[in-house]
Amino acid sequence: MKILHVVSNFAVGNGAARLVASLILEQIDQGHQTDVLALIESPLSYAKEVTRKGAHYKVLNNGPTRVYNFLPIFQLIPVIKRYDIIHVHLFPGLYWVLFAKILSGAKCKLVTTEHSTENNRQGKKWLKFIERFVYNHYKAVIAISEATKEYLIRFVNPETPIITIDNGINISDFESAKPARRQELGIPNDVFLLTQVARFNPQKKQELIIESLLHLPDKCRVMFIGEGVLMEKNRQLAKDLGVDNRCYFLGVREDVPSLLKTADVVIMSSNFEGFGLAAVEGMAAGKPVMASNVPGLCNVVEGAGILFPVNDEKALAEGVLRLLNDKDYREIITKQCIQRAKNYDIKVMADKYEEIYKAILQ
Repeated sequence: MKILHVVSNFAVGNGAARLVASLILEQIDQGHQTDVLALIESPLSYAKEVTRKGAHYKVLNNGPTRVYNFLPIFQLIPVIKRYDIIHVHLFPGLYWVLFAKILSGAKCKLVTTEHSTENNRQGKKWLKFIERFVYNHYKAVIAISEATKEYLIRFVNPETPIITIDNGINISDFESAKPARRQELGIPNDVFLLTQVARFNPQKKQELIIESLLHLPDKCRVMFIGEGVLMEKNRQLAKDLGVDNRCYFLGVREDVPSLLKTADVVIMSSNFEGFGLAAVEGMAAGKPVMASNVPGLCNVVEGAGILFPVNDEKALAEGVLRLLNDKDYREIITKQCIQRAKNYDIKVMADKYEEIYKAILQ
């Protein structure tokens, strides 16, 4: 079958884009023609990774502001007619693809995946009618976790049929990665290295990890992988607190598996999370994972890694100290995390999506 994934952007460091790139590679292996269309271009994207495998990569090139006008609808019309399945990820593509199909009369079937437990549209009563109309016109609505499904049902419509398919990763990419050399990163070999892979935005709450350093010995350092609107603010916070020499801001990187391998602990301090792909990646890399106890993320980590109350830097620090000082405990948590990662194999996820595609094409 011919499949087109539509994403807002295909940027390295974007969790949804990372998932789509992995899914595309698996779907090509399944024998499908699978392509991707981004509404805006990204300086560093997963385009090379998927095009090497045979996917086509298209960008509408409207720029961030024009993505939210009606122009993409008309740009999408000639594109969607060439595919059997249009799989949409995130707003505003969720709207534009549906309107393009209605206007064009295209015979393609629409699928959408909900990637988060929260979005800016929730809570706006005047949008509920439009949201219900949009979601109800998709042949399949998929949530990446039970928590995401619950939030979506509450906002859209209790009668909307929603399927849960857990996210997946290529586990072998992280298992087999060689650790990055700390010297080349400017990080001493003898430090206890905390790591977070995430965009710098309010959701990810990097400042909590920076604040936790005040309750931890100098041996504990943190490596941040990612960029975003709050990156400079977090740099300044580290300086204000006098811990800037213990923080390493690496920006967007393409060698995340190797960087995770060189870490001692992987931390997600999110305020909310639909799933927590970075937590699974940390587990697959053989690291103990700590995460804030929020819906979606807690389902991935609970019973394997360590959960701490949201926005509680002291509890975060206590968890780190126990991992630092108790080697036996650290080994237990690490083994549990490695085992948990095996539940989230990308091949399992791709097979479930394939079943859905085939069912709606019948």
